[in-house]
Amino acid sequence: MTDKNSESPAQAVSPRSPGDVDRLIGERVRIARKMRDVSQERLGKALGVTFQQVQKYEKGRNRVAASRLIEIAAFLELPVTYFFEAAAKAQSGEAGDAEALQSLDPITAKTALRNLDRCQPDVRERLIELIGVSAGPDKR
Repeated sequence: MTDKNSESPAQAVSPRSPGDVDRLIGERVRIARKMRDVSQERLGKALGVTFQQVQKYEKGRNRVAASRLIEIAAFLELPVTYFFEAAAKAQSGEAGDAEALQSLDPITAKTALRNLDRCQPDVRERLIELIGVSAGPDKR
């Protein structure tokens, strides 16, 4: 006889399973990669993993280890803190759920990415440059 309250192995959630913050970090990896015009395959080669693994990171299916995140940040020429900014706001109480995590950083909106992708390459480069200039001096 089995206990009705016990979980089957298929239903159990591992403490190492990706959570909302992991998905947010993956989303920011995807955004940074696209902004730098780097393919998943190219990023994967630089990291020594397959493009499928990069996809898993970006979709939040697999957690990104801290050492791997440092490698990603270095390759994309970003400070590691870029990946944690919205998560830190969420932890401080400025957001409470996954949707709020996404809304903290308007560039993560899928419509913003789609609109940027629709721009002519030269216009896209100018917009990215404008965003960089607007952000102020590089603090890396």
